[in-house]
Amino acid sequence: MPDSLPLDFVSNCGQIPNCEHQKLVDSLETEAETSIRTNPAKNISSIPDAEQVPWCKEGFYLRERPIFTLDPMFHAGAYYVQEASSMIVGHAFNLLFQGKSNLRILDSCAAPGGKSTQIASLIDDSSLLISNEIIRNRSMILSENIQKWGVPNVVVTNADPALFRHLPGYFDAMIIDAPCSGEGMFRKDETAVKEWSLANVTMCAERQKKIVGDLWDSLKESGILFYSTCTFNTSENEELAKWICEELGAESIKIAIDESWGITPVEIDGIHSLRCFPYKCKGEGFSLMAIRKTVSSEKWKGNNRGKNFFSPIAKNIESEMKNYITKDGYSFVCNSSDNIYTFHKSFEAEIAQIGNLVKVVHAGTPVAQVKGKDIIPNPAFAFSTIINKDAFSVSEITKEIALLYLSRGNFLLPEAQKGWQLLINENIPIGFVKNLGNRINNPYPMEWRIRMNIDGTR
Repeated sequence: MPDSLPLDFVSNCGQIPNCEHQKLVDSLETEAETSIRTNPAKNISSIPDAEQVPWCKEGFYLRERPIFTLDPMFHAGAYYVQEASSMIVGHAFNLLFQGKSNLRILDSCAAPGGKSTQIASLIDDSSLLISNEIIRNRSMILSENIQKWGVPNVVVTNADPALFRHLPGYFDAMIIDAPCSGEGMFRKDETAVKEWSLANVTMCAERQKKIVGDLWDSLKESGILFYSTCTFNTSENEELAKWICEELGAESIKIAIDESWGITPVEIDGIHSLRCFPYKCKGEGFSLMAIRKTVSSEKWKGNNRGKNFFSPIAKNIESEMKNYITKDGYSFVCNSSDNIYTFHKSFEAEIAQIGNLVKVVHAGTPVAQVKGKDIIPNPAFAFSTIINKDAFSVSEITKEIALLYLSRGNFLLPEAQKGWQLLINENIPIGFVKNLGNRINNPYPMEWRIRMNIDGTR
């Protein structure tokens, strides 16, 4: 944390009484909390000495920050390292959509994947989440995190938000965690402090208007936008929401919270928002609003433009693949690289048509690759929440062996039969290797491997 904050920053913070300005400044000089959110579809062992995040039953504060890179459960998607304040998005989504099915949701600025993995755990099998990131290398990180989380009804895309206007009235819910001036991250990010200015706040607000404007047509009438920033000022929050309501056609929704959480409800000119101030609640600075669209939208009816970028697979291979998963009613399709993916049949036409509009990084669950007569399990398939472990030869491994696998190191499985083995650590699948007896073939992706020395040094 730098020695001083920009003077304009403190006076520009929305809804902080003058007498509390110093409390905010002091809080930004304290150590940030470390929090994680567990994957409810994976049975992670207990988290010792952890305190639950009040607004998220899967969220926990850790007493100290461990070396996550050296925990196989982190790589296996058993939990996600997420800032506690941003978990309030899941609370808001649950309030407004709990029990509803057949939803279509867009997370439009999704990398690295915190909100997408949370929402993916809150929707049912009939609902589909499109998780988009415009920057290509960040979309790869997003794809990795979604694959490791293991939920099959997510499509990761790499597209300019403006392209989604070709899906008019398609989404029931939309999440925009907007690029912002970063005031709420000052104690974590010195660059955010150095780059902050009133001019930058204004520039960010204009960019946020463009993102919302590009996406607005794709939200259904009565659909809900969850709009969040890691800022405190009103320009990037309530004023932006007021612009949405007055210019685009919407109404503000009040999000109910427990006052004991320390989150601050704010109302300015009929616009409701939530503020997380680090001197009031355990988390970084964050703002959230829920906005319901009130104007009618053209309804997307689908189309058959372009060529389907998926191909059907051979019947004998499909028959074998069905034994690989624990659920019925799933399609198995192949892309141009002979990679096989699976997702529910009800999504097949939609995903194919969406793929003709935007670049799809991955869709559903990657299962395997066909090379000649061989079926090679996809390493990410081990992380899937629908994998049928009984369909594979399984090797229980120690944490030490798991770290060797994840770093693409050398190890042997002398007690295991030859052929493909599903590696399991602490009852959670970690990956696949081909056991050749005197050595193993490790297909774990080079770009995912642990680069740190597994003894804890770099």
